[in-house]
Amino acid sequence: MGGESVSKWGEAIGRQLIERLPAGDGPWRFHILLPEDTERGFGRGRGKLIEREVMEFLKKRQRRLIRSLNPAAAPPFLPGESLAQAVLISSGAGWIGVADANLRHRFRRIMSPFPGGEAPVADDRFPPSRAYRKLLEAEQHLGVSLAAGESCVELGASPGGWSAIVLRRGVRLIAIDRSPLRADLMRSPHLQFIRGDAFRFQPEQSVDWLLSDLIASTDRLIDLLTAWIAARWCRRFIFTIKFKGDEDYPRLEPLKQFLDQHCTEYKLRCLRHNRNEVTAMGLL
Repeated sequence: MGGESVSKWGEAIGRQLIERLPAGDGPWRFHILLPEDTERGFGRGRGKLIEREVMEFLKKRQRRLIRSLNPAAAPPFLPGESLAQAVLISSGAGWIGVADANLRHRFRRIMSPFPGGEAPVADDRFPPSRAYRKLLEAEQHLGVSLAAGESCVELGASPGGWSAIVLRRGVRLIAIDRSPLRADLMRSPHLQFIRGDAFRFQPEQSVDWLLSDLIASTDRLIDLLTAWIAARWCRRFIFTIKFKGDEDYPRLEPLKQFLDQHCTEYKLRCLRHNRNEVTAMGLL
């Protein structure tokens, strides 16, 4: 697929959408993506102009698609919603793909409702570290957030980047670490702080959430996560798995098989705010 101008791109993409989207009036959302290495002068500003041309073309040629478009395109996907994505790599080259609801569900663990798979995270100066961004991003990908009155264990909580978010929401938090959280967080009425080894801790009863951004070897982290899941000590989890290089990435394959057997839903994502790490998130 290609086009030389904004208007030609709009027409080319519009024709493909008319041809490929389901004949019914089911909802759909549209992402237009421009990779970071897109040629100079063909940036996101031009992408917005092309998107506008696509909508103008559809208004003239296939108004039913405008009526069924999900303009807000906020997660999660709506029932029966299709996803159309156009990837433009230069002024004359690009691809378009359309996944109906059935295909989207089949590939739900890798297909994102966010353009480019990047969930937006607002700046927040309250947490003592920028690690809070990973938690907020993971919640959006999982489609479930920690809420007031729920119970949570956080392994390796200091200095409190994730804990600050959790406590501010009124979640009952058990935080385990060898070092305390920031002083104001330690005074929270929702906090029970246990000074000790996060790898040895076992809860007295199951909790709603397990959180962890521990720094340790890949094997130790995967073993810790699978132990919690196998014992059903939590109902939901957001757990970061660290890597030193790329030699440990094959360890994710047996983890996927384990999660397939024990979780009703899960995702493994290298989030925008992850470095050499993957965030595992799921529901038991």
